[in-house]
Amino acid sequence: RVSQAAGPDGYFRRVKDFIEATGLDAIETDGPYEGQSCASKEHAHHRGEEDSAWTQYERNMEFYAWCKERGMYVHAPDPYYFRGINKDGMGYVETNWNLPLWEQITLARQNIYDGTWVKAPSQGWMFVPLVKYHGGWPQCCVEPAGFLHGEWEFYLSMYFATGVSPCYRGTRLYDDEEPASEALVQRYVAFNNKYRTILHADMVHLKRADGNGIDALLHVEPVAAKCRERAMLVVFHQSRAAAINTTLRVPLYYSGLDDVASVSRMGGEATTVRLRRDFSVTVRVEMAPASVAWWVFESPPGSAKRADASQRSVITHTPGLPGLFDATTKT
Repeated sequence: RVSQAAGPDGYFRRVKDFIEATGLDAIETDGPYEGQSCASKEHAHHRGEEDSAWTQYERNMEFYAWCKERGMYVHAPDPYYFRGINKDGMGYVETNWNLPLWEQITLARQNIYDGTWVKAPSQGWMFVPLVKYHGGWPQCCVEPAGFLHGEWEFYLSMYFATGVSPCYRGTRLYDDEEPASEALVQRYVAFNNKYRTILHADMVHLKRADGNGIDALLHVEPVAAKCRERAMLVVFHQSRAAAINTTLRVPLYYSGLDDVASVSRMGGEATTVRLRRDFSVTVRVEMAPASVAWWVFESPPGSAKRADASQRSVITHTPGLPGLFDATTKT
């Protein structure tokens, strides 16, 4: 933990030698303890307790900068983006993973909603306890409940559809003896590959998960040259008790769409809708219990409003809007 002593000199040197010898282009650090203090007056890189936290911090930052100079991707536990890292925790409490799986899933979406106010989806990592992490065995883990039990698919859909990459703690992602479990993972990987650009674009916040009804977010990409998709609406309905039938007003201003949009649900047939004067459209949301759905918005073929709208790319995230849901919600 104390990097200012002479002992860690050899450690840093061996890590750097390994990186240079192998051409390693990504690294995950955990537990650098940047703010650790030390009262020793004998260490090589600090004079005493008074300067120990600062020198501990700087030594770690020097390593991150060294990695960044080599074009490495740095996955870290702390938000030192200006000193070289690419990704830190989206924000969660370790003991969340002691809870039953469905409670974990609700809290994870709240963490994603809260964390993406200050970072892009791909800047924050989350977590999936495939096997025991802190405690709560077995109800807190995907195994032994099984890959086809429901929670695992909700985890996959939640992270892939929000553009957030978690750490998967376990030894496998599917069961070799259950081909359907491998197909499940392949389906979401294919979804990510198809919509990768829009999934990692800026996010407009619509409704935070609260365990009551649906919650929703909107990915937006106003620069038409980046991808066909100008927006993707993702809606989660975690209740396992009842289906839901409601409407959702979707604000498309930051997508760059102006007059009309082509909208399709989960790869289905596209229809053309006209935007209101406030750049919003209304979407009918009908969902089965414990399900996730998404809608893709594009510029209609031949639309005169296909021009780049990059002036909208620096966005002010939209909180839950009055009238976002209609008054006729049915459960």
